[in-house]
Amino acid sequence: MLRGGGLPELTRLVVDRYIGNGFLRKFVSTIYLIFTEYVASDSKINQSENLFLISFERVVREDHLKMFNYLHVELSKYIKIDYFEFNRKLNFSFNRIIKNIIICYESGLYSLLKNQMDYVYDSYELYNYKKAMVFCDVNPLMNYVCELLNRSSVKTYTLQHGFYASPENPIFRNVYQCTNASNFFVWDLDTKKWLTDFSRDRKQRLIHSGPLDYVKKKDTNQDFNDKISSFKKIAIYSSGKDQVEKNRYLVGLFKHLTKSDLFKNSKIAFICHPLFNIKDRFLNSKRYGIKFCPNYFKNRDYDLSIVLESSVWLELQARGDNFFILDDLYKKHCSYDSVISHITNGHSVNVTSSRSPFLRGEDVIEGILSEFK
Repeated sequence: MLRGGGLPELTRLVVDRYIGNGFLRKFVSTIYLIFTEYVASDSKINQSENLFLISFERVVREDHLKMFNYLHVELSKYIKIDYFEFNRKLNFSFNRIIKNIIICYESGLYSLLKNQMDYVYDSYELYNYKKAMVFCDVNPLMNYVCELLNRSSVKTYTLQHGFYASPENPIFRNVYQCTNASNFFVWDLDTKKWLTDFSRDRKQRLIHSGPLDYVKKKDTNQDFNDKISSFKKIAIYSSGKDQVEKNRYLVGLFKHLTKSDLFKNSKIAFICHPLFNIKDRFLNSKRYGIKFCPNYFKNRDYDLSIVLESSVWLELQARGDNFFILDDLYKKHCSYDSVISHITNGHSVNVTSSRSPFLRGEDVIEGILSEFK
């Protein structure tokens, strides 16, 4: 079903992660690729030598779009940029569907995907640039574009978005193995080390950078009140779908808080990672007996947000929200009562993670801009 297809090695590794293992997942992926195609959902052409490209396969991450759009708007104040946003849409052309079936039958799934990505690359003339920024080079289309542009001696760049997990996590191990932009804007020392370990042969240039403060700060300037009565609305942020143990721990904390005399009158929301779709939320809600809320619940007001090994605290900090980072307590296997004790004494609230970014805000913009001037 897969066969050769002529895809570059790193792009094949990226595609394999998206497809997954097992006959059923490969069959579903084949049907998906046959009946969908890449579509430019947004583009801004300024006859520039600089390309900005973001694409999505199955799920459109609104948070990623906001980051990339913010960066595009800020840099466009100083340089010309051609901007493209791609995602996959249902294809209702009978002839195109038949053609896809034939390609897939004769040459395999890799060939079908390569054919679709080549069409994007050629029809939008993505080769006609001197510098190119992709949002994430471990997405199939963005990885493939980087591979082709690297061969043409075009300077390629990609952004870190969030604090990446260690290579012990198989998804992030794939990230470190497959990143192929010639320049990587890296946030922190840990990620830099892991990237260095995996990219020695590729000689990837790692540029110190950090998160974009693209969220608006709240108008309120209220000081943090460490009284229990101030915690009427609490948010607990889930980890990614693959982080089963961490999510189980967070669910346990949610249940412990709801049973605690201190928080029994508080409204607590368990907010899912953006990749939890409606099916994931429903199944997990049934499994754990609590409501898994969609990610857009994070836009509501909370007195306190609880975070575990996630960069969402950067967004909360920029917005002026109170947050509590569980990382150290989780690693020490502290009890839920110990967690509550740390929360209620107030001293650990709004204390930032030990993984600090190299740069923040305007310094990030200036660092990226210096590469494109």
